[in-house]
Amino acid sequence: MTSFACGQRSISEFAKAATPEGPIYYRSNCNIRTLYKRPKIDLVRYFRQDLQDVKYSMPNLAAQTVVKPELTEWLTNTMRPRSAQPVVLLLIILTVPPSWLAAQHSTGKIFQRAKLPDFDNVKPSNFFFRNAFAEALQGTRPANLGRPAIAPVTTPPDSTTESVGTQAEKYAWSKIISATTIEDEIKAIKLAIDQTVTTPQKYRDGEFRKGRVYFSVLALLFAIVHDYDDEVRWQKDAAHARDRFAQVGRTSKVGSSQAYNQAAKRKDDLNELVLGASLPGTETQALPTAWDQVCDRPPLMNRLKESFQERISPWASSATEFRKHADDILHEAELMAAISKAMHQEGFDLADDDGYVSYCQQLQQAASSLAAAVRRKDPQAGRQAAGQIDKACNDCHGDYR
Repeated sequence: MTSFACGQRSISEFAKAATPEGPIYYRSNCNIRTLYKRPKIDLVRYFRQDLQDVKYSMPNLAAQTVVKPELTEWLTNTMRPRSAQPVVLLLIILTVPPSWLAAQHSTGKIFQRAKLPDFDNVKPSNFFFRNAFAEALQGTRPANLGRPAIAPVTTPPDSTTESVGTQAEKYAWSKIISATTIEDEIKAIKLAIDQTVTTPQKYRDGEFRKGRVYFSVLALLFAIVHDYDDEVRWQKDAAHARDRFAQVGRTSKVGSSQAYNQAAKRKDDLNELVLGASLPGTETQALPTAWDQVCDRPPLMNRLKESFQERISPWASSATEFRKHADDILHEAELMAAISKAMHQEGFDLADDDGYVSYCQQLQQAASSLAAAVRRKDPQAGRQAAGQIDKACNDCHGDYR
């Protein structure tokens, strides 16, 4: 008896064959392709569609293998389809006739190509010239054709030619209020207006009083922006914004539908300005600032009262609060100085009254001293300046009501 083994392990019997030398037993525990035996026997494997027809031919021993069901199950589990794929592909390639491959490169078909255009026999066109230089151009070639254009040299206007009125309009506002304070105050008013101008009913019921203060201060700030002597935002649209906000500030003296409608429109204008857009309908020429048309004194006095009683006075009461609210105190002090300056500008109500102008100047000086104390980080000087502001207000109210 001759036995065969696959790998290093021996498993159960799968097939039995009868040979002249006696019965032979085949053992296997791996893929049939790696079958080893002693003595060496050539094993040829044949495949068919049905695994029940798988047979093994052993030419050297002239034996015919008898396949059992166990061998069929083993072949099903061990034979993977990928083992046959390369063989099948090779058989397909070998069975393709070489003449068919050669026919793919040379079909013998003749393609009809378009003829080259004949530009000499072209029909006249209503849109194109056959020779643009001969038919279209007229006259002689300019001598400077092809040379780069040179912009004319312009001489800047002499500063001495400016009118005295123009120089007077450019007051040095930057000395008493910074561009940052102007921009921050306008943005803060924008947020306040968003909460004030909401519905016609609420505006008529009392919100118009707040709206009058907000729009009046806006008109004053944009008047300053228009005449500002340094770079500041919104200077291009300042004059038109000044006039529009001044109008709704005057209209909001009473609660009415007209006041609300104008306030809602100016609210949209302010949103556009803060977002970086320009005011619509500003094609007309801007007019110089006429302070008697910008705003009234009462709404400005309300803003000064709020600034001092609710902010400056408590913040300057101690060194701790002074340091804690230094930036806010600087903002309020500069705004107060600017309002004081604007309230005695030429054309403003009582601007020709020396006593009134004196009180406005005292308030402006005290507010500027407070701002200087903040920059020096001097709480003691700040508290003294706050006291001067309080005194100037009380003295003015004692004489003017």
